Amino acid sequence: MLRHYDAIGLLRPATVDAATGYRFYQAGQLAELNRIIALKDLGFTLGQVQAILAEQVSAAELRGMLKLRRAEIHAQIEAETARLAARAASPAQVTRLREICAEGRAAAEQGDLGRTVAANDAFHAEVAAVAGNAVLAELADIVGRRVQWYYRMVAPERGHGSWAEHAELIDAIEASDPERAQLLARKHTERTRDAYHNS
Repeated sequence: MLRHYDAIGLLRPATVDAATGYRFYQAGQLAELNRIIALKDLGFTLGQVQAILAEQVSAAELRGMLKLRRAEIHAQIEAETARLAARAASPAQVTRLREICAEGRAAAEQGDLGRTVAANDAFHAEVAAVAGNAVLAELADIVGRRVQWYYRMVAPERGHGSWAEHAELIDAIEASDPERAQLLARKHTERTRDAYHNS
């Protein structure tokens, strides 16, 4: 790992023994190594880590980057969950998705924000359950709880469009079309994120 970091110019050793090639690092470099590892653990590529460290990104900029990364992860999880749901859905599960969608649409039409948000949460949880992947379902739940505020903030504006997108996603799941379900889920997540940023 350290050899690779040296090779790409991410973390150079303080000195290198000319005879043995052994790399020596100073104690002060440990903090930089910890930042590199932390950024990698947050999902940044080594190229992104290098840019972040080289540009000395401010805390506010880093928070913005992390929010964007979280949204990207959320979109990936939603898209993969929808793809798997399209491969596994039973008629009873499709019926349940349609019931939740109808509940959400009715709540949005009545302007009931609480019921709309609850139905949205139930819809995405049900898609994850239909997908049949416990790990993805757990990830979707964790990330979903962290980005619920996106939907809560845009529900009044996105309500009707969001439920039309949910209905379209159900159609793709029912048709056993994983690629279309994946695409629709990604677009749905991106539209919600964009609505939040434009509000």
